[in-house]
Order: sequence, then C-alpha cells, then structure tokens
Amino acid sequence: MFMYHYTDYGLETVWLTNGYRCGKQGEHVQVDIEDKPALHQVLAKLLINRRNLLSCHEIRFLRREMSMSVHELASVMGVQSDVIERWERGETGLPRVADVSLRALFVGSRLEESEPGLYLHILSETECRQSSETLFLTYADKGCRPSFLRDSC
Repeated sequence: MFMYHYTDYGLETVWLTNGYRCGKQGEHVQVDIEDKPALHQVLAKLLINRRNLLSCHEIRFLRREMSMSVHELASVMGVQSDVIERWERGETGLPRVADVSLRALFVGSRLEESEPGLYLHILSETECRQSSETLFLTYADKGCRPSFLRDSC
C-alpha cells in the first residue's frame, strides 16, 4: 500500500493512506489533498487530545489553524514574540502550562460564540482573587440565550 507523507507546516509524523491524488507536472510530482480543511480539523483534534507535549511543528500548525500571527499569539499568551518563535523553531521547550494553554486557546477558538483567548485572559488576571457574576438567561425561539453582567474583581 502506498502512503503519502504529509509534511505541510513541517509536520513529520503524518502519513495519509488515502484522500489524495498524485500527478506528474514535468519532472515534479504534484499531490492534491481532496479535503484539506477536513484533514486539518482531524489533525488538530488528534494533536490537542493527546498527552505528549506539542512539538515545534505542531505549535506552528495550531497557530496557523487559528489564523494567528506570532505576535497575536504572543500577546494572548502573555509572552514576547521571540518566545513563540523559539518554541516554533524548537530552540526552547514548550512549558507544560503553555502547552495546555495553547490547546485551550485552540479549542476556545473553535467553539461557537467563544471569545478567543478568554481562558488565557482569565489565567492572566493575577490581580483578580474572586469575582461574582449575575447570570441572566432568556428563552427565545431558538432556545436559551445567556448573557451576564460581570462585577469587578
């Protein structure tokens, strides 16, 4: 059985058994992925659900899947851009808390009506000891719609 080694974004451990077409263009082999968005969705789900620390290429893959620049991700995670760049080049290891935060950020970015970076923002609120929220729920045609007023810390 022939398999295709999928190396986009520098991913090194992905092999496709089907879902691609090979063609020749001159001397070069051209490979077309049938449904790249679906492939990336499955890859992302596999990456965020496993226990291993994310590799440098997997960090870059998830960042790009969130359509974030290095600067944007650094801002949300509360680090300098060069820190993200070093993680993505494999020059420094990704701390476990940053690994988990990146996974949470990715999951949050995929949820409908989710504020990107909300969980990381909450984690970064070191001044906040306790806050209370009054929740208001309104039933409408399409179900319940939550809204809330947030008291200050």
